[in-house]
Amino acid sequence: MTPPHRLPAPDGLQLRLLGTPLVVMPGSPAPQRRALTAQEAVLLAWLVLKGPVQRPRMASLLWPEADAPTAANNLRQRLHGLRRFPALVLAGPQAGWLCLPEAVAHDLADPRDGLREDPAAVGVDLLGSFDYGKTPQLATWVTAERDRWRQTVVDGLLQWAVHAEHAGDAANAARWAARALELSPTSAAATRVLMRVHHQQGEREAALAAFERCGEALRAVGGAPDADTLALARLVGRSRPVQAQETPQLLPLALRHPPRTVGRAALQRTAMAAWNIAGCVLLTGPPGIGKSRVLDDLTRATSAALSLRPGQDEQAVPYGVLTSLVSSLMQRCAPTLAARHERLCAFIAAASPSALPGGVHAHGDGDAHARFLGGRGGQHPADAGHR
Repeated sequence: MTPPHRLPAPDGLQLRLLGTPLVVMPGSPAPQRRALTAQEAVLLAWLVLKGPVQRPRMASLLWPEADAPTAANNLRQRLHGLRRFPALVLAGPQAGWLCLPEAVAHDLADPRDGLREDPAAVGVDLLGSFDYGKTPQLATWVTAERDRWRQTVVDGLLQWAVHAEHAGDAANAARWAARALELSPTSAAATRVLMRVHHQQGEREAALAAFERCGEALRAVGGAPDADTLALARLVGRSRPVQAQETPQLLPLALRHPPRTVGRAALQRTAMAAWNIAGCVLLTGPPGIGKSRVLDDLTRATSAALSLRPGQDEQAVPYGVLTSLVSSLMQRCAPTLAARHERLCAFIAAASPSALPGGVHAHGDGDAHARFLGGRGGQHPADAGHR
């Protein structure tokens, strides 16, 4: 027989089948919550999870020891009891079928959205503490559905834990993984996430403790950690424990200053054009907007370039920036500068004798600097910092 079409969903009515089974109905000033019996709850759970069912089939599941007429009469009485929820019509348009109204609201939908905000927001106790041991076939179904729902929640927690781990969010990754292990202590996948997060945070002992807890849970049911979990435990075990007094390692420079500039192509083209035409570029602006980075890119784009970043002390000394530039040039191009050394020092000494290094004597003509830097044989960008 073809299952009937479902009736429209009642507005505002909700089924709560996790924890103590309830029906929540709209009301004023607050919604009304009414408890369900064990048989009412399992009937509604079947309709939510499996869909429409024929009346004789449900009657035989609920009362397996009764004959067909008695079971059918008992079912009519249970359905009559559900009339206290006027909007919850279980009878379909075709006789002999039971079904929920179409798209009725319930708490057994995909749990991932709820878990994203709070790992403990979604319950796992399907049908609460109701015991269906006296109806073996129904008890088997309930047990399987309880296990399936719990695993669905664990899988959702693992999905968010892995996502957070890949995003570098160690705190939330550990939070979701820990909740997954609370619900499924033998979960190797959740254990590995927690171990990796602890290991990456330098918490070697916590990572190994997570492995030991999982191993104990598995041994209690006759199992053992899988190869991937064992390999991760060996890796963590071989790593050097992080001492409390150790200074955390800084990120590599390439990570703190990524080799890519976004949204500055036009500025870089303008700066390069000015450099090629006039041999001079002046970048101005408030601190932190990326002037130094643009200058770095300009330096890399030119040949035989020398980048200079004087400190605050050098900026405070007359001709300090120039002195640093000359010193850097002397170190990098000593053979080329040897013949001009004395004339450059003489020029600087004439302007500010205190700027010369100790032991250096100045003599020669005063226009050496102008003649030396006046040529286009090299580029010398200087970043004077933020003042």
